[in-house]
Amino acid sequence: MLERARGRRLYDALVEGDFVAFLARAPAAWDVVIAADVLIYLGDLAPLATALAGALRENGRFAFSIEDLAGEHDWALKPDGRFAHSSSYVRRVFGKRFNEARRMEIGLRKEGGTYVRGKLFVLQKR
Repeated sequence: MLERARGRRLYDALVEGDFVAFLARAPAAWDVVIAADVLIYLGDLAPLATALAGALRENGRFAFSIEDLAGEHDWALKPDGRFAHSSSYVRRVFGKRFNEARRMEIGLRKEGGTYVRGKLFVLQKR
């Protein structure tokens, strides 16, 4: 994917690496961070919330999607190898450092001709 992106010559920079570790090395570097269909590869979101709080500038925004998890658990690994997170967990983990600017239900991607349902959040750093 990175090679194809480089070939398009549209990006200022492309980085291969761990998302959380990358953000942790970039203090106050970003106004906006977008993670579309990315958090499905993370279980515990607390390290991400900490890294983002440092990486975003004042009033910076984080837009991301999750596969929604119903029930009493914070997050769970699904049989397809992706993680789902409860909205209450997302609000609890990020709510210490961020205000919720927007939240809505969306179709994340199509699998087998059917949309996988999830939520899109936009948070603003306090």
